Amino acid sequence: MALERAYHAVNDTIVDILRLNIVPWIKPFNRKVLPFNAATKKPYRGINLFLLNTHNYQDPRFITWSQANKLDGYCDPKAKRHLGTFWNYRYFDKTTGNELTEHETKLMPDENIKKNVTLQAYEIMNYEAFEGIISKRVDLTNNPQAKGIIVRDDEEWLDLDPTEPYVPNFNENLFNVTKAEKIIAKMPNLPTIVEVNHIPATYSRTNDVIHMPKMELFNTPSEYYAYKVKLLIASTGHRFRLNRYYKNTDALYAYNTEQLISCMGAAILCGHIGIKPYVPVNLDKLVKDWISIATSGNYKYFIDAASKAQQAVDHILNK
Repeated sequence: MALERAYHAVNDTIVDILRLNIVPWIKPFNRKVLPFNAATKKPYRGINLFLLNTHNYQDPRFITWSQANKLDGYCDPKAKRHLGTFWNYRYFDKTTGNELTEHETKLMPDENIKKNVTLQAYEIMNYEAFEGIISKRVDLTNNPQAKGIIVRDDEEWLDLDPTEPYVPNFNENLFNVTKAEKIIAKMPNLPTIVEVNHIPATYSRTNDVIHMPKMELFNTPSEYYAYKVKLLIASTGHRFRLNRYYKNTDALYAYNTEQLISCMGAAILCGHIGIKPYVPVNLDKLVKDWISIATSGNYKYFIDAASKAQQAVDHILNK
């Protein structure tokens, strides 16, 4: 698809999903391993995570038709196909206008290079739709080999073989406080976190301070951390970190957009930790406002927000 068509396709898809009362960045990831490409073993990022999380697959692996063919897989022609996106980077010589190879780009000074970035859309399918590259589903209940399977930390899931059956996480409801703390500890230039005796938690960008209620004020530890990572995502907008600001926009637009970025980023981090995302108390109003903005000519709204959310996650994970 062309650039504008790709943006519109994503925007229309997200709006349609929101109108069904499904919020992809509030809906928990139904597995501790976030969606990834079965052929390249690379995790999906940004808007792709939310496009894929709207579907109720237990298998986190997705793959394109051509990739499956290379693995001698067969896909039912009637299998459901889903929207995915990727950024296509092309580099040109500013003087001659000629397109550069990757090797030529590395040798040429940056000031002589023109970069062309386009968003492209493509079709992707879940691994469950294919035969030949996936064997019979593993029964966790009766299969002793499944016992002891725990949360895969960081990038351990990269060892998964795309030609082998996927074994879902056995301890799906296990919450690891240590893992949550490790993720938070990775964040460079951590804002000041002050423990308070009241709810709600707040973040002040002016003072760069998070006021975080004590854990016992929350129903569960996972609820506490879901709230905490949402505020940490918000803090990445500070000028000493990613410096998100909204030029020539009204306060309501800036508020709604920051809430969207924070919710998206928190959902990704919660997926890493293995907990349900934070749910704002004013979610219904936020969804209406998000739809209104996205359908008022701002068709890049969700993709731009998801990109900023991914940048915030990468900052916290110190990538």
